[in-house]
Amino acid sequence: LQTLSDLLKQNYPDFDIIAVDQTEKPPSKLLDLIKKNQEKIKYIHIKQKSSPYARNVGVKNCRSEIILFLDDDVRIKDPDFIKYHLDNYTDKEIGLVGGAVVDDFSNQRSYKEIGRLKYFALKELTQKGLIDHAPGGNFSCYRAIFNQVGGFKELYKGNAHMEETDFCLRVKRAGYKLIFEPKAVILHLQYKIGGNRTKDIYEFRYWLVHNSTVFYLKNYPKILF
Repeated sequence: LQTLSDLLKQNYPDFDIIAVDQTEKPPSKLLDLIKKNQEKIKYIHIKQKSSPYARNVGVKNCRSEIILFLDDDVRIKDPDFIKYHLDNYTDKEIGLVGGAVVDDFSNQRSYKEIGRLKYFALKELTQKGLIDHAPGGNFSCYRAIFNQVGGFKELYKGNAHMEETDFCLRVKRAGYKLIFEPKAVILHLQYKIGGNRTKDIYEFRYWLVHNSTVFYLKNYPKILF
């Protein structure tokens, strides 16, 4: 509800919101908000709890040239957030833009998993520059590039750890530049329930190892693994 409300306050004149919901029983407040803004929000309910699948479904229902991916538990403070993403696409070599993810709006230097990548090590970046990967909860790319690289791989199951990093590496290998835009900031609320989250620590660890293994075998020589 908060994420959708923040998006509706954006200054950018022409954009659509596609909400792909995996909630077993959508709350009435959410459905009321969507009904009041049905000219702006396209609502899709799916039963399968998978963020890669949900992202792919969203793109299939998208008509825009550029797609911006957001998580469901984020707050957006700046009404020019979308504009900060799109300003970078004046450079035709840029194929993907990653924004900043913070835990506190008062500390916008605390970015998460944005920057360089070396095997499993995710190196943070604190200023605008070229990157290897971006956070799945705040990045944009051309829809044509998304289709070119095959979208999100649904091999990443459970918590889908490393799904966005895998996607970003495929965009980079296709010859496009990825850039970090520190002005495009979101606050991540880190809700513990909903979507594909699990309260079971053992299940969480299982999918963490599973998805890290999938990522490694898809992107690095098997002999190193």
